[in-house]
Amino acid sequence: MSILNRLGNIIKSRIPKSKIFKGKNKMTEDSNNNSKSRSSVNVDFKKENSEKDPVIADYYSNLELSYGAGRNEIHAAWKSLLKKYHPDLHSNDPEKQKTAHQLVQSLNKAYEELKKHLG
Repeated sequence: MSILNRLGNIIKSRIPKSKIFKGKNKMTEDSNNNSKSRSSVNVDFKKENSEKDPVIADYYSNLELSYGAGRNEIHAAWKSLLKKYHPDLHSNDPEKQKTAHQLVQSLNKAYEELKKHLG
């Protein structure tokens, strides 16, 4: 996986997928039923995003997960990313090995902090 793909996945993980699609469905329902105004949909979206802890959101994005993922999802993502980016896979190139080591450290920190956060 290239660094650009990884950055794209991190950005995608910060956007709640359910809100993107639900927002469009609500807008369609609004035009059909006139039950809610556009402003109320936008307020709901802003309210949910403002309740996120930005530090915890960063940990989720490091593991390429959407905010609020469960323990099993966190563990699975952590394991798969460790398998992809483990420093031993880059033993021939010291620069890549150093970068992989830093990345694995950030993955481990994110995993440990999310485990603490979820209790």
